Amino acid sequence: MIFIILISIILYIVAIVMTISNLYSFEKNEKIKFITIGLIVVLIITFIIVEISSIGIRNGNNNHIIATKTTSILLFAPINLGLILPYVANLKNKEKQKQLDSKKLKKKIMWYTIIIVVCIIIEISYIKGFQVGLLSSVKNK
Repeated sequence: MIFIILISIILYIVAIVMTISNLYSFEKNEKIKFITIGLIVVLIITFIIVEISSIGIRNGNNNHIIATKTTSILLFAPINLGLILPYVANLKNKEKQKQLDSKKLKKKIMWYTIIIVVCIIIEISYIKGFQVGLLSSVKNK
């Protein structure tokens, strides 16, 4: 589990650095606020994805299911953060610099939201398989 936590921390650092580099026209307080809110939103979304993906997974030991969910959140939350937050930061930066008018910004956000929803649907299936694989590997030991 320590290895997974270490990987998760590295992925969080990479995602945050990518986001900060896309917020170059923002002040430090605005960057911290943006990253904090984004992190909380992505964690909530990832938690919901993991909960949905674990529906129907049964195992005699509830501790194994909890450990599987925790592992899934530790791995997929920073990945989701790295895929979502830097792009949104880039759009916010372009909006602040007036490189995008509101119509183009709304269109980009709409398309990106559609892409994210499709990715979430795929991710639910992937995480379910990931959790079943983890549980079966624990069960076989």
